[in-house]
This record gives sequence, C-alpha cells and structure tokens, in this order.
Amino acid sequence: CGLGSYDWDLLQDRIRWSDEMYEIYGFDKCTVPDLEAVRQCIVPEDRSIVDDAMASMSRCDIPESIEYRIIRSDGELRHVVARARPVFDQSGQMARLVGTLQDITQQKKSEQRYQTVADHTYAWEVWENPDKSFNYVSPACEEISGYSAEEFLADPMLFDRLVLAEDREIWSAHSHESISQIQSRREIQFRIKRKDGITVWIDHSCQPVTDKHGAFLGYRASNRDITERKNAEEELRQRDAEMAHVTRVGTMGEMATVLAHEVNQPLGAIANYAGTCVHLLESDQVNIDLLRNALTQIDQQARCAGEIINGLKRFVARTAPNCSQVDLSELIHDVCGLMRSQIQTHRVSLRLNLDESVPKVEADAIQIQQVLVNLIQNALEAMADNEPARSWITVTSKMTADGAQVAVCDLGQGMSPQVQEKLFEPYFSTKPKGLGMGLRISQRIIQKHGGSLSASLNPDGGTIFQFTLPCKLD
Repeated sequence: CGLGSYDWDLLQDRIRWSDEMYEIYGFDKCTVPDLEAVRQCIVPEDRSIVDDAMASMSRCDIPESIEYRIIRSDGELRHVVARARPVFDQSGQMARLVGTLQDITQQKKSEQRYQTVADHTYAWEVWENPDKSFNYVSPACEEISGYSAEEFLADPMLFDRLVLAEDREIWSAHSHESISQIQSRREIQFRIKRKDGITVWIDHSCQPVTDKHGAFLGYRASNRDITERKNAEEELRQRDAEMAHVTRVGTMGEMATVLAHEVNQPLGAIANYAGTCVHLLESDQVNIDLLRNALTQIDQQARCAGEIINGLKRFVARTAPNCSQVDLSELIHDVCGLMRSQIQTHRVSLRLNLDESVPKVEADAIQIQQVLVNLIQNALEAMADNEPARSWITVTSKMTADGAQVAVCDLGQGMSPQVQEKLFEPYFSTKPKGLGMGLRISQRIIQKHGGSLSASLNPDGGTIFQFTLPCKLD
C-alpha cells in the first residue's frame, strides 16, 4: 500500500522495519537497516531536510512530517513523507522513535502532470494545503489579478484581501466550509480588485483532494475571469428593462381612451360637487351639513383620481428592478382595477378565483403587473368577436409543487399547434399591427424571477396562459 513503519531504539541504536519499508527503499529483507546506507539513498539536495529533522529530534522538537526524495538500490526515484513520534522512558529520556514512511511518488507524478497543464491554461489554478498555505499557484494568476504566483505563495491571505467588501460574505461562507460539507465540486462567483484597481468578476470552483486512504490533502481550485460575460449579462438586462419600459408605455398608449374615461369619472364628480358647494354658499342660509358632505365627496373623488394617476405613473416609470415580498392576490386586484375601464369597454366579465393562502413571492411588482396586463389584454383581444355569453376571463391563483401559479383563461379562438410552437419567439404575432414582443418580454421577466410562463389550450375553448413564481412556505 506504499506505507511502511519503523521502530528505532535510540538507546541501543537498533532499527526494526516493516516489510513495506524494505520495498520502498529497495533493500533486501535479509539485511539489517543501516542509517548511513539509508542516508546515502536520499537525494543529495534533500539530505539537509533530513539532517535538520534529526537535529531537531535531539532537542525533542520532532517535526510533524518531512518530505524528501530517495533513490532506490535499483536506481528508481521515489518521493516519500516521513512522520515520527517519540517514546520516553521513566526518567523522561527519549528512548524510542516510532514512525511511518509513505511513498507518494504516484501522487507527485499526478501533480506534475496537472501542473504542466495548469501552467499553460488561462484559468488561475491553486493547490491549497490543509493548513491554508498554497502548494502551487498557476502563472495565469498574474494576468487575472495583477499579482504574481510568488506573491500568493509568500502570502496566502492575499487572495482573501482581494475580494471586494460587498462579496466578502459570500467568499467567507465558502472558505469556512468544512471538508465534510464540500464532498463534491463547488462553484461561487464574486468580485476581486486587481493590483491596478480594476474590478474583476471571478468564477471560482474547488473540490477537496484525498489520498487513496481517505486522508485530506487540501483543495484544488480554479478561478476564471468572467468579467466580459458579466458585463454582457448586465447590458442584456438593461436592454430588457428598456424594452419592457417601452412596452409598458405602448400599452398605456393603447389604453389611453379608456384611461381618460376612468380619470374623467372622478373629475366629473368633483366638478358636480364643487358646483353644489357654490350653490350652497350663494344661498341665504348655508346648510353646513350639506356643504361638509359635498366637500368630503370632493376629497374622496380627488383621492380616487390621484390613485388612478399614481398607478399609471408607477406602471410606466423607468425604474431599476426592485424586488420585494409581493402579495399576488393584492397585485392581481391592482391590475384588475387599472384595467377596469378597458375590460368594461370590451364588454367582458372578469372572474377572480384567488387562493388567499398563497404565500408572498420575492418579485418586482411592476414587472409582474406588466406580465398580467399583457396576458389580460391578449385575452380581451382574443374574445373581440365573442357572444356576451362567452365573453369572460378567469384569473386564478394557487399553490403548486413548483411555486405560486397565476393563470389567465379566455374563451377566444384558441391557437393552432403551429402558433403554439412559435408563441414566445421574438417578433412573432398573430395581430395585424402587433410587434410580437409582448409575450417574449413577459417570458423573460418571469424567467429572470426564477419561474416559467407557458400557454395551453382551454378545454372549454380559448387559451390558458399561466406563470409560476418560486416562493418559500412558512
């Protein structure tokens, strides 16, 4: 198994070896181990390592382990690790030294092959020892971080200091995980600051390494510069946000007529109550109660108009994504209120079947509102030619195994298999003047929230659009 043991009687200067010790050194088992013969097997450049350990032994300062190379009697080079433990007699004098010698030649060959590859890869490879020191750092570290391999080898904590303060919690949680927690390859992403001050995104993956006996040898880690990919993702996110904003503004343009009617109702009521106030004030005897009631109604109608306008402003505002805990039932009611006049103009009934027990979801409320507005608008247009008896939309919410699900069901003409296949493709539309981006943008919004959006045929005729968002159960 490549692991030998020995027992050195220091008082009588006798050494007993296990069979594996003879095999490692290549000595005949009939010979008695001789210290000078053993020393001659050690590669000359490594003899000082053993000599220093022997000197430390005389001071009862035994090193935990030493690593050196030997040349067997047959000329074969081997790498070994020696470990020793002192045994003291009753007087406190060190009487014996027992220990092991492990042949790590195959491990060293594997490391050498790995190092040859790592030296020529674009990834920043690291071999970390159990004591957190570095055994090897690939040359690519300088291209990525600006620091040389020698700097990291001399100061292993340099890596920790490069991590940005905002990402240090991510790195700290990962680096403090125990070997029992990391049984397989792990990946995290964080940012570091290069030597020249430039911020770089790092994709870090690592896995523990053990020998064939299960002893922990450290970690092998790979760090890749993914800054360009992260910048591209951010640029795509900004384009998506811009397209979503344009779509919301376009939606408001399509709803302009009915929204004007929606706002005109409270404004007309305000004008009527204001006229009543003027009439009461011009009378000989002012009826305070009637005047108070008229002014109260003016206040209520003004608030109503303000809520409508503020709702529209929030819907079309160009804002950065802002995720929070969202109550889907409340959000659905808000969207239905926003679209009430449009629904009435199409002479369509709206049925809500909402499960109030569905937990809140982590989402951007404005973006989810945009998805619902788009789905309800599509449902309204799908039923433009329906008879009144078949002109109703059902919006449902419920909890499923995949998360919180919201469905918008219409009784329109449905869709063919060919249409269903292309439904979410960019620029595909069944509308004469449609841009073909509404459903595509809605799908991307839901996907960015970790959910899914799909369409299916309604068994009663028409189409069912449903999306699912992840949520945590209390």
